[in-house]
Amino acid sequence: MSGFKVQLGRNRPATVGGRIFITLFLSIFAGMGLLFTVFLIREVVKNAKTYSWKTAPCVVLESGVTDRGGNSPYVVMVHYRYEWQGRAYSSQEFRPGKREFSDYGAAQRLADQFKVDAPATCFVNPANPSEAILRRGSFWGVPFLLIPLLFLAVGIGGIYLVWKSGSSFSKPAPRSISDPAKSLHRPKFVAFFFAIFLVIGAVALFFVFIRPAIRIVQARDWQAVPCTVISSRVKSHRGDDSTTYSVDILYAYELEGREYKGNRYHFFGGSSSGYGGKAAIVRNHPPGARKTCFVNPRDPADAVLHRGFTPAMWFGLIPAVFVLVGAGGVYRTLRRGQVGAPQPGTTAHVAAGGQERRGPMLLKPQHSPGVKLLGALVILLFWNGIVSVFVFQLIEMWRKGSGGFMKYFLTVFLIPFVAIGLGLIWFAGRCFFALFSPRAVLRVNTMAIPLGGKLDLHWAFTGRTEKIQEFRLVLEGREEASYRRGTDTCTDREVFYSQVIRHFTDPGQIKSGSVTAEIPANTMHSFAASNNKIIWAIHLAAKVDGYVDLKDEYPITILPLSVPATSEPMYEHSEHSHTG
Repeated sequence: MSGFKVQLGRNRPATVGGRIFITLFLSIFAGMGLLFTVFLIREVVKNAKTYSWKTAPCVVLESGVTDRGGNSPYVVMVHYRYEWQGRAYSSQEFRPGKREFSDYGAAQRLADQFKVDAPATCFVNPANPSEAILRRGSFWGVPFLLIPLLFLAVGIGGIYLVWKSGSSFSKPAPRSISDPAKSLHRPKFVAFFFAIFLVIGAVALFFVFIRPAIRIVQARDWQAVPCTVISSRVKSHRGDDSTTYSVDILYAYELEGREYKGNRYHFFGGSSSGYGGKAAIVRNHPPGARKTCFVNPRDPADAVLHRGFTPAMWFGLIPAVFVLVGAGGVYRTLRRGQVGAPQPGTTAHVAAGGQERRGPMLLKPQHSPGVKLLGALVILLFWNGIVSVFVFQLIEMWRKGSGGFMKYFLTVFLIPFVAIGLGLIWFAGRCFFALFSPRAVLRVNTMAIPLGGKLDLHWAFTGRTEKIQEFRLVLEGREEASYRRGTDTCTDREVFYSQVIRHFTDPGQIKSGSVTAEIPANTMHSFAASNNKIIWAIHLAAKVDGYVDLKDEYPITILPLSVPATSEPMYEHSEHSHTG
């Protein structure tokens, strides 16, 4: 057995053209990350400077909210007068950055902080006394620096790895199980890449779904107050290639003797396509109409007309796909990247005193039908969710006759992506119907069989077993070796042992039975290193009339000859049994 060696890993050198293409792709990540990082840092520095400005007393001359139109029409207007070194100045600057709002209530809350003719404190730039503000800048942008920094790190780190790993064009020596090479995986880098999906998805999911959902639950206890519609309209938000719409209904209500105004229709902010549904809402709220709004008792300027869930809110769950992909990718990458821990069934595990499971055991397939369906749905939603955005833009171009040559280019460009999406839908449907196929139950006398030992296997089918037309069981041993090819991690597989231990075409013999198979002594035991594995498994294949065919792999553990393992057969052989 010491001479057993399976040669794998025929690697071809990476091409310069391939590295240049990957570099250009990663440069997009780096460029986007750098652009937003510079923008956020500039805002943070600008706000930080205001903390060196000097305080001065001032008097508010005017305070209120004005409507200037546009996507964020409501502007906080605060006019105040102050003195600096014996000279009078006036200013309308409220604070650095945004003072325009799409929510009237948010603008009103800020304006209410400054009453007309009331004394206040402003902050004056000593280098330019005509420049003053009522509120210093905040540092809200600091936590968000993590997002563009992730893009920047992925871009720069990826480019570095591309040219570092591709700097040598020598053909690597073949690897073998008897001489496992140093791991070439970079699980931490891959996990870092998936972490981008996780972070971005989690942030987006919070703002577009979780936060509105929390507000809806809280609004159940809000006070119902009569209100009057002042104005109502469908706002258009024009993009580069399409137009989205939102409902803007301004209404007035009175609470504790004071009049308030609001324009929030529901808690799901933003705009979306579909003019007709929003126009119907506006027609139902004409100017002068008496309606009922719901007011936050802790903040009278916080009100809403419709406090329940709306169909559009469920689109806010789309970022959950990024969360699932990111979390699943991080988990699987780090789990697969664990190096040095003894694996069950390996020599290192046995030498370390690891206990193998002996006695009758139920075999589990490598991937159950439910897991396959869940994985297919996650990939389907992730892929088609992204592609659908571009498809919608393309449809809008054709519908409006805009886009010129670009729409023809995008049509051809998107064909393969749409085809992949349709293929994913077909695959997910197949995984769904596989749930209704007959199920196989496999039991073995032990989960750990030594080389030269015997495997006693019993099978039984449940469900529509009369639909099974052909059945096959195969004992297989294969080697898997992973290595780097340029920037990609490749895995080669080679089957070194394969034996058909059961094959039936008579439906009457398929439902259940037992078989004994002998593990050849001159092969290799189960083995798992950082980039090399020996895997033993039972392959089950069944052709099912009118249902999805069965094709599953059931891993087993084969121990070295030096580790004794004895067990009695669990079942008496049926009349169809034979020794493999």
